[in-house]
Amino acid sequence: MTTGATRTGRRQATSDVTDPVLFIRLFEMLTDVRRELGRGDLDAAARLRAALLLTEARGRLRDALSPAVTAEFERMEPGLADEPTVAEPRLAYRGTLAWLAGLSWLPKTQPPSGAGGTSKADG
Repeated sequence: MTTGATRTGRRQATSDVTDPVLFIRLFEMLTDVRRELGRGDLDAAARLRAALLLTEARGRLRDALSPAVTAEFERMEPGLADEPTVAEPRLAYRGTLAWLAGLSWLPKTQPPSGAGGTSKADG
């Protein structure tokens, strides 16, 4: 991840997502599957399918992220059991989606010089 310091000392991300279209498609797919996981009890086959989809999506996400962000992503992603419990896929999807959503919270551009006001992040 290429970063540079802004005047406020925050780090500025410039290339965390290298393939935005793939990133968005995978994020939306994961979001939809997570919604389905929360709708009811899943049998063993459905839990296994959800675990396989997540594993495949995580692999494809590596193609959409910068090498530094991919390394961070790999460190935080726990594996899933061969026979996941009911809660395991739900938690894995939520954790993955929360981490990915965090990428959009990074400052992408410097605020214009002389912009009025301060945000809580500028503290």
